[in-house]
Amino acid sequence: MNSKELALTAPKADRTRTRIRSMALKLSEGPATSRFTLEQLAERLDLHYTAIYHYFDCKDDLEAELIEAMCQQRTTLLGNARASAPSGLQALTIFVTSELQESPTDLLVRSPALLTGVYRERAYLALNTSRKQITQLVDCGIRDGSIRDIDSKLAANLISRILNRFRNRREKLIATSKLSIEQMSAQLCGVICSGLVSADASGLDHHNFQPKPFPVAKLLDERGMEVILGSLIRDFNNRGYNGTSIPQVAASLGVSKTFLYKFAPTKEELLYACARQTLDLLGQVRQVAKVMTDDPSTRLLLNLFYMRHLKTNLPGPLLATPNFRSLSKEHERVIWAIFNKWRADLVQHFEESSAQGQLRDVSLAIVLPLTTVLSEVPITCECVEEGYHDEVVQFLLYGLSSEKPRV
Repeated sequence: MNSKELALTAPKADRTRTRIRSMALKLSEGPATSRFTLEQLAERLDLHYTAIYHYFDCKDDLEAELIEAMCQQRTTLLGNARASAPSGLQALTIFVTSELQESPTDLLVRSPALLTGVYRERAYLALNTSRKQITQLVDCGIRDGSIRDIDSKLAANLISRILNRFRNRREKLIATSKLSIEQMSAQLCGVICSGLVSADASGLDHHNFQPKPFPVAKLLDERGMEVILGSLIRDFNNRGYNGTSIPQVAASLGVSKTFLYKFAPTKEELLYACARQTLDLLGQVRQVAKVMTDDPSTRLLLNLFYMRHLKTNLPGPLLATPNFRSLSKEHERVIWAIFNKWRADLVQHFEESSAQGQLRDVSLAIVLPLTTVLSEVPITCECVEEGYHDEVVQFLLYGLSSEKPRV
């Protein structure tokens, strides 16, 4: 049963409610398409949009119910995987493969953070329940010896993020890479189980990757541009462009709205300033990585590690890339052009590492979304004298399997 059929499983739902859910799922397929309005949904169903309010309080109510249904389907897939596999790792592989067969959607990636009040709580409760169930599966694999000793909550969080990202981008990835769903699933499961490090790699182990905190060039002025943009970026990341109120941001900073508009004359220009700040920081990350090492594998790890560092730490945070879509066409074109140069650096590091035999030969259609997901996970471990010892890096390098030889 795929996600298009989820609405049919509600025994008490009448035919119109079922039609609404099914059409909403269809409109939410693919990246960024869950921006549909209730008016557009009603038009597809040949209904007046007010009729939808007989079944759902608002669009947030509808999207929360869709997310709950998708998470319930995940529960079913997890149960089937556990019942059909002798080990936790094999069950995890079956679950990931089955989940990637589900209909593409961006609801699990974008919508939860943009919902309001009780609807947001419902969505996160459903997602957290799914993560807890994946955590239990990882714990099962640790107990039976098929999964190495790892923080199971962290592993479940990474796997959930990866699945959400790949369901969101699946159709585009298949079209650009010419991989089938089966090939994409097999390669992704291979990375989750065994990581990116080649079996023949020499000298590349997590003990050699111990970065220090990202160097901060100067102390930030209390009312400096960095502080203003940092607060704006957090609000844009948490609430989205439309949900961010400049007066509220100004009030939280203890300044006037007029003061903020001294930096840029419109809200869109403020978002553009945030995007430029993010790209400036990414440029610094690239330079730091190049100065610290000549090894392309380590440069790749440093780029990802310091992106994560800047998610929550000075001189960050970074603006989430989905916000780029709210820029004017002219500004968006400029920002993506610069961002794609940074992405090209990652591609070059990966291709050089693969050519040297350090990393496995995995399609870029798998590696790029995977590294994007992992770059969004904040660093939670503390810096020790030698540097950071980070399990997210170990997950990327070695995966979850207990059978892969390690130094």
